[in-house]
Amino acid sequence: MNPVERVKVLENIKRLSAEGKTMLLLADQNLKFCRKVCDRGYIIEKGTIVHDDAMEDIWNNEEVIKKYLVL
Repeated sequence: MNPVERVKVLENIKRLSAEGKTMLLLADQNLKFCRKVCDRGYIIEKGTIVHDDAMEDIWNNEEVIKKYLVL
């Protein structure tokens, strides 16, 4: 996604969340973006969940970030 599309998606996700909607979405390696829109994160490698946690806990896990994600 380009930056303008990313902002529009973020705005829509936040609006839906504020309305109390539950969502399952997002496949992205950009942790900063995911952190803005997700409560939990699931890291999948070769079809298997290798790590799942609250986004803030993933954000603070340097080992997971270095191995799987992009800041």
